[in-house]
Amino acid sequence: MSVFTLLAIVALLYRLVIFPGYKCMNTALFHLSSQQDLLQVRAEEMRRFQTLTGKIQKLKASMAETNNVLFSKDEATGFLKLLPGLVNQTGSVLINMLPHDMKDVLLDTMATGNSEQEPDARRSYMHMPVQIAIRGEYDEIVNFLQRLEEREQLIDVSELSIATAVRSPAEVDASFTINLYVYENQEI
Repeated sequence: MSVFTLLAIVALLYRLVIFPGYKCMNTALFHLSSQQDLLQVRAEEMRRFQTLTGKIQKLKASMAETNNVLFSKDEATGFLKLLPGLVNQTGSVLINMLPHDMKDVLLDTMATGNSEQEPDARRSYMHMPVQIAIRGEYDEIVNFLQRLEEREQLIDVSELSIATAVRSPAEVDASFTINLYVYENQEI
């Protein structure tokens, strides 16, 4: 065989086999590179998704913990029904109990200028003020207030006023407002 024939066969092999194979290999490398880039993007998205999922789980746990400290609307109503019995257990006498409508805590703090939240933010808890007047010996009144403090749910006492009872100098009349903090059921 001549050199010319050999060169012609090599040139023909190059054009028909080697060059198309080379182009196919370059195309495959390009697709491999783009698939690896896409895989990295999806892996980063998965890490962000897992991070957000973890934050959501922590938020749900925090909300559940908060809800354990606050009253539900039904629990607040039930507590108000039990309140006269709690007063009687301490030896005091309930003179007056006046529950008020629930108030949105956010609106109250905005009225006093203590809120940094947006006015349109969704409100998740409220407070229910209850004005109470009781009569009993001083230690009975203190015992009642301690029992309120021992409750799992958040209750605060304000506007406390104690005066000697007109009927008996051994007794005192106490009037105060308790605030029951109530959560609205919300799902994440």
